[in-house]
Amino acid sequence: MHHASTRTLVERQSTWWALGSAVIVGILAFIVGFQRRWISDDGLIVLRTVRNLLAGNGPVFNAGERVEANTSTLWQYIITVVHMVTGQQLAVVALYCALGLSVLAVIIGCWATARLYKPDVGPAATAVHWSTWTVIPAGVLVYISLPPARDFFTSGLEWGLSIFYLAVLWALLLWWAGNADGTKSLDVSAFVLAWWAGLSWLVRPELALYGGVAGIVLFLAHSNWKKWLLILAAALPIPAGYEIFRMGYYGLLTPHTAVAKSASDSQWASGFHYLADFFGPYWLWLPLLVLAVAGAFALVRPLNQATVKSQGINARRRYRANHRYREENGTVLKNSEEPSRTWAWMDQVRSEKAAVIVMVGCALLHIVYVLRVGGDFMHGRMLLLPLFALLLPVFVLPLNLFGSIIVGAAATGVIAVWSLVIAYRGLPNDWSEFDTGRIIVDEREFWTYATNREQGNPPMNAEDFHGSPFLNGWDGGIEALESGDAMMLRYLKSSDPEEFDWQAMPRDELRTDPPTVYLVNMGMSSMNAPLNVRVLDNIGLATPIAARQPRIEDGRVGHDKNLDRIWQVADSGVDLDQLPEWIDRDDAKAAREALGTEKFQRLFATYRDPLTLDRFLSNMKFALTEGRHLQLSSDPYDYLPENYSAQ
Repeated sequence: MHHASTRTLVERQSTWWALGSAVIVGILAFIVGFQRRWISDDGLIVLRTVRNLLAGNGPVFNAGERVEANTSTLWQYIITVVHMVTGQQLAVVALYCALGLSVLAVIIGCWATARLYKPDVGPAATAVHWSTWTVIPAGVLVYISLPPARDFFTSGLEWGLSIFYLAVLWALLLWWAGNADGTKSLDVSAFVLAWWAGLSWLVRPELALYGGVAGIVLFLAHSNWKKWLLILAAALPIPAGYEIFRMGYYGLLTPHTAVAKSASDSQWASGFHYLADFFGPYWLWLPLLVLAVAGAFALVRPLNQATVKSQGINARRRYRANHRYREENGTVLKNSEEPSRTWAWMDQVRSEKAAVIVMVGCALLHIVYVLRVGGDFMHGRMLLLPLFALLLPVFVLPLNLFGSIIVGAAATGVIAVWSLVIAYRGLPNDWSEFDTGRIIVDEREFWTYATNREQGNPPMNAEDFHGSPFLNGWDGGIEALESGDAMMLRYLKSSDPEEFDWQAMPRDELRTDPPTVYLVNMGMSSMNAPLNVRVLDNIGLATPIAARQPRIEDGRVGHDKNLDRIWQVADSGVDLDQLPEWIDRDDAKAAREALGTEKFQRLFATYRDPLTLDRFLSNMKFALTEGRHLQLSSDPYDYLPENYSAQ
């Protein structure tokens, strides 16, 4: 009785300490995330799709064109639903949903990892010292101290949702591992894990790595085709259903952003440059080295305890399973070691050790993928998700590290001091470098600078982007479009690189194209334009003919496509005989002629034709065949007869 009461007391103490630590870190995460809240131009892109959803135009960027301009499917729907419930402005909803999910990710990650280090309370429970069940923040401090991590707690993008997904996946893996009972039976934890793993593709496509590996682990632990069918029944309906919808509705296998960014190509040199740009300013190797050593030793004990405990429980259950088999079949197995070996394999797969391997292994593969595609143009952004996953098993560490409170306090002290220095110092930025064409930039600082705002006062909504020189004369241009002009083009008014304006282009009365505007930063343009104005970009995020252009050699990663002006005016209602002198009229007419050829028309049909059943099925075929590899030439004369001449 005494041992039982002591065991209960220790379990309660460890539970409350873990919960308290998680909540305290969550409060800290909220404070630092709230202080650095902002919205990026890319975050505004998501809100344009939400506006169209709310207006009844469907999940599109422009009414009448079925283009999936957002990488995260779930994020746009979360913002839509929360807006419908709360009635708050879309930018406010995006900021606080992202911040709330980020905070929850930190809390859940700390809680789950703390339970990983929960002491094994046995008959010697009276000897358990308080330091045995005490955990203190470690890896989580590394993450939230990094300026880009705090910046992308908000930003309007899906990074908060993404780290929330990873934290819950980690918690579910540990829950499922802790429910191992020595049999192959499926339980609630397996079904919940399978369902959550299936959602990965809809959070961000690359998170399918984590969900897919979790699914493989489920298969290995339940090596029976009937169980596999049940796992698939939990995991596949939502992602498979949406993939069928995506192919039929958009005519693509992936979000359109993957086509624009050529996500299947390799740019290793750019990727390693991106890695150095992230690791270098923070000496990130130092805390990672400390955590790798401390985490490796800290994880040995709880994982070994879990294995010993499960072996004892499972041995008894294997005996009962053999006994039931003899009763049901009237025979005795010739080799009783066969089921034992089978269950032993299952015990290894369905274990906390396997959960750690899944998260760490997937994180390392994810980093390799980021290096392969060349990284990103936003400082640190694409490496934040694999870093978060890599740190999850050491989000907290036991105070009694290596059996010594002093060692535990020293290791976590190094982490804490490093975190304070990095959080206080931040990322040094020289705003003058933003005009030099630097490829990788601190996105929050850049948009604070680019919208002519004071340092520390970044944009919070679409209206704040009116300070950008890109939107000089914007309101006048929109008025011209609403008065009947076909298009407005941005141009440089003088030799001053900050003096932009917008020029309205008269309409060809024979054409019915919607009023159109092109801008590379299509978040600010789309959210400051009415929905009847077609907002496109020259790099291809919302413009299929731009996404299919050849890549610019050594161009900015993610922005290395460019649709020339001749194509922009050709695919609009502009009267080509009234073009400004800085656009070649003959080339523009050749481009318009090329757009009428079969190759372009097949592409246009996938996203502009009315959505009938035949079109849906044709789009599915296109997505699986030509849509996977279609590339377009930037030279319109490649599509025209040799004797072609502009009329």
